[in-house]
Amino acid sequence: MPKNNNTVPMLPEDSKGIESLETEVEKMPKRFEVEDIENISGDILDELKCGDIVAKKTGDQKHSYHVSYKEEGKGICLTYDDATTVETVSYDCVEGVWEYNSTDKGDIPAHE
Repeated sequence: MPKNNNTVPMLPEDSKGIESLETEVEKMPKRFEVEDIENISGDILDELKCGDIVAKKTGDQKHSYHVSYKEEGKGICLTYDDATTVETVSYDCVEGVWEYNSTDKGDIPAHE
């Protein structure tokens, strides 16, 4: 990356400038924190897109769910997994309002 005389990093000469940087930032996953994964506000659900992160805060712990599916105006799924568990929380959009649907939880078999 070229530098000016003050050694401040500058955008490459062939870049599209600040608009390009803003576009890249918009593509980055968003992060939200909630206390109840089964009661997320419609405003947050509207804003989420696949790949975004929702952290469920329980006491001093946080569990990270990622948006694994979203169809605008239809539904959204948030998935959490660790070494032994996979959990998917789903919401449906009914007449423009997000409603909690279900939580499906399964165990991941141990490898021998």
